[in-house]
Amino acid sequence: SRVEPDGYTFGMVTFGPLAISPHLMKVAYKLDDFDYFGAFAEYVYGLVCSAKRPWKDVRDVVAYAKANPGKLRHSWASHPNALPMLMLAEKENLDVKFVPTTGGSESETLLAGGHVDTDCRHPSILKTFTDEQIRFLHPCGDKRWDIFGRPDRPTLIEMGYDIDVRSFLGLGAPKGLPAEARKILVDAYRKVSNDQRMKDSIFKFGLYPTWIEGPEYAKLIKDGHQMMGPAMQKLKK
Repeated sequence: SRVEPDGYTFGMVTFGPLAISPHLMKVAYKLDDFDYFGAFAEYVYGLVCSAKRPWKDVRDVVAYAKANPGKLRHSWASHPNALPMLMLAEKENLDVKFVPTTGGSESETLLAGGHVDTDCRHPSILKTFTDEQIRFLHPCGDKRWDIFGRPDRPTLIEMGYDIDVRSFLGLGAPKGLPAEARKILVDAYRKVSNDQRMKDSIFKFGLYPTWIEGPEYAKLIKDGHQMMGPAMQKLKK
């Protein structure tokens, strides 16, 4: 049964289960069942390629894919890992082979060995592999990876592609929370999320510390849900 909005029940309201899962399985909730307090962290993704390929940027990747239909192999462990390449393939009319894996470690091992060509991975890959193993090409979000020590690589947006793929960790509660209780909780979460110690902890996990207010976060979830529908159908083909 549905939990009552009593002010004592709250928790994580994250992008994947809300924007992606409803397109893949039957779920017992709707997007409007939640009161979104805000998002405190972003999962960011970067387009990377095997260092066994000579590509230096996305233009080289596109040129190869156009010259070799069906030959470009893009691995993915979760749906956001596939989405930037899905969008790129649609924009450039590319025939790309999507290779599902059991997890990020398998994807990265295949990539380093040259068994697949591209992937979209988290910044942690910069610590795990050198550019002589896996080459970081571009951030797939709206900002460069200055905070992760790689301000030199332009975003896909800077390269001329309207591609902005991020995922979020957020907080919320069942819809219908009393206004006073909501204000107390949101104010507390906002304060904690903007504390430097909290930001440092989030960064250590390879996420981008942020604070996105509730209404804006709700819009990000709903826009993401709408965008994910067609993309998930293409991935299932």
